[in-house]
Amino acid sequence: MTEFLRDAARAASFFIFASLLPGQVLNGRLEIVVQDPSGAAVVNAKVSVKDLRRDATLTSARQTDEFGIALFPSMPPSEYQITAEAPGFRQAILNGLELSASQTLRQ
Repeated sequence: MTEFLRDAARAASFFIFASLLPGQVLNGRLEIVVQDPSGAAVVNAKVSVKDLRRDATLTSARQTDEFGIALFPSMPPSEYQITAEAPGFRQAILNGLELSASQTLRQ
């Protein structure tokens, strides 16, 4: 019986230790920078992201911050189309952005 309890304790400690190990990061991060032709940040631009491999819009649109950046922090690896729109500017579309797992892509 003592041997059984010792083996059970070892197995339990293994599973507890294994659950504490960091796992692989499966998603990536998109940081989309929207600028006007002079390079100034475009604040409150609407930025949307479409997954071209799944033919689906994965997240709701984001607004750019005071630096002209829209963050999409947890995106699955894929090929994306980015669309940016702001009053007074023409719509900008960027196709073929390739995002890998655990990558931060700033575009």
